[in-house]
Amino acid sequence: MERCLLIVAGFGFRSSASIDSLRDVFEKVIAELNFAKLKAFSVPKGKECIVRRLAAIYNVSLISVDIEKQHNVVTVTQSYYSFREKGVGSVAEYVALAAIGSDAELLLKRKVSADRLATCAVAYRRC
Repeated sequence: MERCLLIVAGFGFRSSASIDSLRDVFEKVIAELNFAKLKAFSVPKGKECIVRRLAAIYNVSLISVDIEKQHNVVTVTQSYYSFREKGVGSVAEYVALAAIGSDAELLLKRKVSADRLATCAVAYRRC
C-alpha cells in the first residue's frame, strides 16, 4: 500500500522577482526531490499573481498564507532579511509549513534562485 502524502512547495520572493526567478529555484528543488505527489504551491497572501503562472505550468493548486496570523510555525532557516521584513526566519519555509497545517514537517529547507530574488522550500504531512 502506498503512503498518502500531502506535499507543498512554498515560495518567498522579492517584488522584483520574475517568473524566471521562481522557475530557477523550483528547478533546483525538483533536482533533489520526486514531485509526483506535489499538490500545491503556497505563497504569502497578496503575492499570488506571479506564482499563479508557475502553478499553471506545473498543474498544481495555489494556497495563500497570511503571514500576519500566527501559525505556530518554526522555520529551520533564520534569514536576517526575512525576519526583518516579515517576522519569520524564512518566508518559503513558513508558507510551506503553514499551508499544510498541523503535523507538517520540512522535507527540504529553502533553496535560493541564482539571482537571489526567490526562495523555495518543501513541506509535507502524512495523510
